[in-house]
Amino acid sequence: MMLHYRENWEESEHSGSKEVLSQEMLMRVLDVGLRACQDKDKIRPHGVRCIGNVASFLQPQQVADPSLVPLVTQAVDTLVTCASSGSNMKTRWNACHALGNIMSSGRLPIATASWRGQVFTTLGCLVESFKNYKVRIQACSALCGVTGRQEYGTEYLGVWRALLHGLDNAQNIVDYQEIRHRDELINQVSDQVPTHTHTHTM
Repeated sequence: MMLHYRENWEESEHSGSKEVLSQEMLMRVLDVGLRACQDKDKIRPHGVRCIGNVASFLQPQQVADPSLVPLVTQAVDTLVTCASSGSNMKTRWNACHALGNIMSSGRLPIATASWRGQVFTTLGCLVESFKNYKVRIQACSALCGVTGRQEYGTEYLGVWRALLHGLDNAQNIVDYQEIRHRDELINQVSDQVPTHTHTHTM
């Protein structure tokens, strides 16, 4: 299957087309990913990764297609739910990673999306105080992965505040096993705070 996609990619590059997956295939893969997210704990991480990876194949003309918009919205809503609830840390980490793929792809209209506020709020809450530091690190990466300041919109100050609170709370470790990830979280958030502060003051 991967060879088939690679051949399609090479063919599309040669022909000048950027559409790697057809509309029908995108809808089918998204549907499979969504159903996997409702499956057993061992299956859910694969479902959320599937959804995040599909986002990297989306093209502007596909995103604008009315038949695909509801499915994309459902996919993002599902990722938010998986990132913010449940005891399976692997699922929550992968959900943050998938949201990061969507944020950084530059192919979805994040600035005008109905789900923008929900995504930034969820990721911000995780960065601020979630008990699992690996999930917090991935949430921070996703939160700061957008391609431009305008995509934060009215959520910008909330994101900035979440980063500062996350940095302040990083020392409050409940589980000693998280100590090994503390410095990585502090370094990552510290790298982002000056960037956001500088952007805000310009």
